[in-house]
Amino acid sequence: MVPRALTWLLLAFASANCGRFGYDPIVAGDVGRDAAMSPDGVDAGRTDVNATDVDVDASPSDASSAGCGSTSIADWLVCEGFETPQSEQGSPAFISPGSSVERSMATMPSPHAGRAMLRAMAPQSRAQQISSAYISRNFEERSEGQLFARAHLYLPPTMSTSRNWMVLLKLWSPGDTNGDSKISFDLLDGDIIQLAVNPANEFPKAAMATPLRGRWFCVELGVGLSGPRGEGQAWLYIDGNLILSSSEGIATIKTRGIDRLSFGLDVSGADRASEVLVDDVVVATKRIGCE
Repeated sequence: MVPRALTWLLLAFASANCGRFGYDPIVAGDVGRDAAMSPDGVDAGRTDVNATDVDVDASPSDASSAGCGSTSIADWLVCEGFETPQSEQGSPAFISPGSSVERSMATMPSPHAGRAMLRAMAPQSRAQQISSAYISRNFEERSEGQLFARAHLYLPPTMSTSRNWMVLLKLWSPGDTNGDSKISFDLLDGDIIQLAVNPANEFPKAAMATPLRGRWFCVELGVGLSGPRGEGQAWLYIDGNLILSSSEGIATIKTRGIDRLSFGLDVSGADRASEVLVDDVVVATKRIGCE
């Protein structure tokens, strides 16, 4: 029998290491039938740019922060709330000229939870120009089962609405030799939201009845992983509600599984500078929720 003191020590160690991911440079971003079945049973163009990998003040592991979802520690692949200063290992980001990513402790607006959050900003851009300001977290490659990514986002009320697209959150595999396996949450011109499932060339869209700007909102991407045999599906939840889903029985990965989450900004054709605040980021193998 394990002594009680040792049991508590092991639990504390597990809690302190919820962010199980590595780091490496990444390559510039990409983007681009509604109701099917979600995991809960609810009906429901790529252009490369030159940029520089830099270190930003963001913690690579933040188990101490609240907001890592209701899933258990055993289901976490990434868990970060940006509460602690940058570790000596650093936190690589992909930032194009004129863009920035930084850890912020501003109070207007305040972070979603805790004392700190991530702020990503990108400048005005031409119609076909991409501005990037995002961080990536790596985790063990997944090619079967289900994968979920959750983040709390804040879009300023005055941010540009004229653009080709804006990618805010994406699960992907940049090392896929036949093109990226990518599932993302995109914001289009007119504040139309999009679930982009690149391997299946599906891009379901919806207009939100409740505005997303000027408030913290919860985004969760879900994907049932499947290769070319086509047994997968993808889902997009806003504030815990299923908003978009792909067709059933599609390919959601290509030649390899998904091993990366990126969050921040990938913007094309913004008529003014763009900004997003990010907090409480989680990747897990089960539904995460907004807590």
